[in-house]
Amino acid sequence: MVVSTQSNRVALVGNDGESKWTREFDRPVVGVDLSSLGNTVVVGLRTGELYCLDEDGDELWSYNLHARLEDVQISKSGRYIVAGSRDTYTYFFDSTGLLLWRSKADGRIRQGIGPLADDRRKTGKRGDAGHGLRGTDYGQSHRHRLEHLVLDAAGDPQR
Repeated sequence: MVVSTQSNRVALVGNDGESKWTREFDRPVVGVDLSSLGNTVVVGLRTGELYCLDEDGDELWSYNLHARLEDVQISKSGRYIVAGSRDTYTYFFDSTGLLLWRSKADGRIRQGIGPLADDRRKTGKRGDAGHGLRGTDYGQSHRHRLEHLVLDAAGDPQR
């Protein structure tokens, strides 16, 4: 399991409850996620920096979105990473840090990027590896209204 603290620290905790590593960041952490194998951690900082770390807490890659990050999610296999930002964009990366696409929402991304699929059930194509994203919530802050947005493999909204 991966946890973050108010003091800008991220820790990987083993099944025994012991901390395997701790890493401190110089900006507030707004989101963390761990692949199901436990070998890849993604960390999002409020200021827009996205970090991908290995099982030892070492940096694999980083990317600056130049916009306030709201949430991050990694697919179960660790092959895909998605980040939602306040600039109304959802960013979709592969495990090497390559930005595959970004898609603009109708309003500010707040939170709640849902699980990413790693299989063909999301796109119906063999070998597509589930470029689908489901569960992204966005809304207009002055109305407190949330909607559900689903993106296909090309990053286009599906309603």
